[in-house]
Amino acid sequence: SKVLTRIKNVPKIPPSQIVKLIKTEIRDYAIFEGENVSLGFAEIDRNSEGIDIIWAATKESIVLSVLNFLRKIGLKTRRITIPQIALVEFINTFYKEEDNYAIVNVDKDTTTLTISKGKTIIFNYTQDIGFEAFKLNDPSLKGAWVGNIVSSLNYVSRNLNVSVKKIYVSVNDEESFDILSYLSNRIEYPVIMLSIPEDINFDREEDFIRYQKTGGNEFAVPVGLALTSKIKKGEKNYLSITEYFLTEHVSERLKVIATLLVFVVVNGAFIIAFPYFSSSLKSTEEQLSSVLKSISAISKPVEDANKLQIELQKINSTISSLKEVESNIYNMPYYSMVLRELKSLAPSGIELREVSLKEDGSVDLKGVSNSFRSVFSYEENLANARFIKNATILEIEKDKEGTETFTMQMQMRNVK
Repeated sequence: SKVLTRIKNVPKIPPSQIVKLIKTEIRDYAIFEGENVSLGFAEIDRNSEGIDIIWAATKESIVLSVLNFLRKIGLKTRRITIPQIALVEFINTFYKEEDNYAIVNVDKDTTTLTISKGKTIIFNYTQDIGFEAFKLNDPSLKGAWVGNIVSSLNYVSRNLNVSVKKIYVSVNDEESFDILSYLSNRIEYPVIMLSIPEDINFDREEDFIRYQKTGGNEFAVPVGLALTSKIKKGEKNYLSITEYFLTEHVSERLKVIATLLVFVVVNGAFIIAFPYFSSSLKSTEEQLSSVLKSISAISKPVEDANKLQIELQKINSTISSLKEVESNIYNMPYYSMVLRELKSLAPSGIELREVSLKEDGSVDLKGVSNSFRSVFSYEENLANARFIKNATILEIEKDKEGTETFTMQMQMRNVK
């Protein structure tokens, strides 16, 4: 299941006309795959000859399965992009490149080579060999992999008169392979594995994202995605794909399910930016809140006193069971100490709403805060905790009232 990506120069025409041009180019691909194909594009440069765009196309069945999954877990965002643009934004933000450079984005079964000058993408090439070849240590595939990259770089230098100064490598897997050394032996200029700074500070407080010992390169595309959300209409790499992806050449069932959902296309796979999947039970506070709503509803003019009596009995039963659960947890010495530490290290303005302690020692936490800084202060406090380690912020969202809801993940010490 592949995602086609191509760079194309088109006349200075409206975006709707650009979509029509792209549709004619992917018709054969759609016929070959035997199903509908979704497409989109982003403008990467304007010049006297026209507009340079990068477009992507993928099978509807892939999009449907991903959108079904996202809808099932309740993930709603507003951005669609492809990894080339995300990585260009990432490199230009953290490495401030002005010279020509190449990005080697390695997935399991595919590798994309993108050559760019600053934020302008010049060349894009995808091959059907990924890090699986290095995992299997297949000499033939590894040789073909590096040969394709070198020959593509030579082609760009010779035919486009673009000389690359550096290569940045992003491997979308947490394992480490010998890709860097293997590529360095065939390339004259520096080859750099992308890594993420521990502190990432953007212009606005809302865009402040922090990582603790992420390991680096497997997060490059999601961070790049977050950066692209700051691009405004009219700026380079603004995602016209956001407006036209999933609206052309797709079936009605896809249009319905695609509302308000977004994904990142990465060479045939889909990577979600900063997802959080909560498997914990509802918190005591949330359950009691539900009970109070029930009381409020019944307190309105009700003629049947027995109904109110039955409901109150249910309420008392719920409260009793919740108190029993709370008592049992606090009577478990280790879990009790963990919970008390989580509460004691919370700075002013932090309110814990949901905590899940799991048998494998992992901890999921959800809370609310009056500011972003309070959340980051809480993370710093937990870094020095006695019973907790590896505390990491997964997500922070601001609601209409200005309250920040945050989720964190961490590990209990001395628990395997």
